[in-house]
Amino acid sequence: MRGVQVFRSRQLLLICGTFLAVLLCVFFTTEEKAFATNYYVDSVNGDDTKDGMSESNAWRNLDNVNSKTFTAGDRLYLKSGSIWNGQQLYPKGSGASGNPIIVDLYGGTTKPIINQGGGATGAIYLYNQEYWEFNNLELTNDSASAGNRLGVKIIGEDKPTIDHIYIKNCYIHNVKGNLSSKTTGGIGFIIQGTTTATKWNDILIEGNTISNVDRTGIFTVSSWSGRGGVGGGTWTGSTNIVIKNNTLSDIGGDGVTIRAATSPLVEYNVAYDTGARAKNSNAAFWPFNSDGAVFQYNEAYNTRKLSGNNDGQGFDIDWNTNNSLFQYNYSHDNEGGFMLICQDGSAAGSFNTGGIVRYNISQNDKIAVFSVLGPVDYSSHQSVYNNTVYLPPSSTAYAVFHGSWGGYANYIRYYNNIFYNLGSGGYLFNGNSTRTGTGGGSSSNNVFNYNVFYGKAAPSNGGAVWIRNTLTSDPKLVNAGSGGNGLSTVNGYKLLTGSPAIGSGILITDNGGKDYWGNAVSSSAAPHRGAYNGPGQ
Repeated sequence: MRGVQVFRSRQLLLICGTFLAVLLCVFFTTEEKAFATNYYVDSVNGDDTKDGMSESNAWRNLDNVNSKTFTAGDRLYLKSGSIWNGQQLYPKGSGASGNPIIVDLYGGTTKPIINQGGGATGAIYLYNQEYWEFNNLELTNDSASAGNRLGVKIIGEDKPTIDHIYIKNCYIHNVKGNLSSKTTGGIGFIIQGTTTATKWNDILIEGNTISNVDRTGIFTVSSWSGRGGVGGGTWTGSTNIVIKNNTLSDIGGDGVTIRAATSPLVEYNVAYDTGARAKNSNAAFWPFNSDGAVFQYNEAYNTRKLSGNNDGQGFDIDWNTNNSLFQYNYSHDNEGGFMLICQDGSAAGSFNTGGIVRYNISQNDKIAVFSVLGPVDYSSHQSVYNNTVYLPPSSTAYAVFHGSWGGYANYIRYYNNIFYNLGSGGYLFNGNSTRTGTGGGSSSNNVFNYNVFYGKAAPSNGGAVWIRNTLTSDPKLVNAGSGGNGLSTVNGYKLLTGSPAIGSGILITDNGGKDYWGNAVSSSAAPHRGAYNGPGQ
């Protein structure tokens, strides 16, 4: 009986202890939230002598904000329609996991404007801070002369992991950056420092409009990027980077570039009129020195290729990358072409492995639809498959161009693609590094299997290429060349009933399971050729 009483006493103590722990947890959570404060700033009716803690006591300028150390759960509200010229938003402090500091507008829908007026950092600036969210702001940083400036500049230095920075629904424009520096422009996440390996985690850049900025629209860069003949420090890939639903236009150089990241996701973005002013290698979307990057459901058009710009493509799998995936993208009217795959063979230890390009549509792209430069070797898998390419009668672009860059590519595999090429450009595998003619060597052992070559003849079978199971008859596209602006404008690239491309492709392992339009792609039955795998129209 005594043993039963002891057991019950212990059980009661356990229950009470658990209950007390829950109460303490609730108390401290409530206390943490209770101490969170709302602050307000109104550039017209505010008063800097007040406390800023209500709309009626709003501050007027951003100086009070920048001198304040914010804590977890605080909110900073900027009055709709306010304008701060020659000022910068640089609040101090950090939020906490599940309890970020949020900056947003109040009192209307017109975005408040922060115009830094040519400052050397950014209209929004953070240094080694985390758990911040910025929403619904208009940012500019213009000047009569170019300089190292940004719309949003986020710095991390010698801190192992910096978490949770969100930039959402902002309008960033007229940033006079330096055209000779890829780390100026719209939104930049910059890791610097040399003593402690540093990375970003949980970065979201969503729903922003970026226009007329130099040189780059959105980028990440890191001083901890040493591998493959470039960078310094131990390579440290940032994680959980998501860039989606942004619109970029009139960008001096590159649109979206990701460097030193692990499994970044870039999707549902539109970039046009990029490469508008900068020379020396610009493209709309590309990863560099990163692993497992996914670029999908993006649209790139009117990417410029000015004199001195080596690239000009809508998309690029750049070097020192592993297992990049480009799928369900729409590329059109880009002056340098659709896709660049490259590797600098002169850099010791450089690489480009495991890249996949599938279920994309290219229309009216110039110079070369696919450019493969340098000693890229994709011998382990089918790398370019189920894409649909359209070149009009006026086109002189190469459908495929392999060129030198410290060596030539080997074993690039083109499967199940439709090359609807009504132009005069063909296929070249011994090109030079500038895509203007032949070089001093040749790519080798490239495989073309189960493709459609309609119009311009297929490449010649020989040492550079192996041609197998080719169709040359009309693939019967619904309305080739009819795509407009927008991912949903390309129904002309579906297949008509009776198309020889229907069900005549080769099965690809791990094929992604769906086509450009979301139709299922079987893991056991032969697919169509091209980006469409639905029923005949």
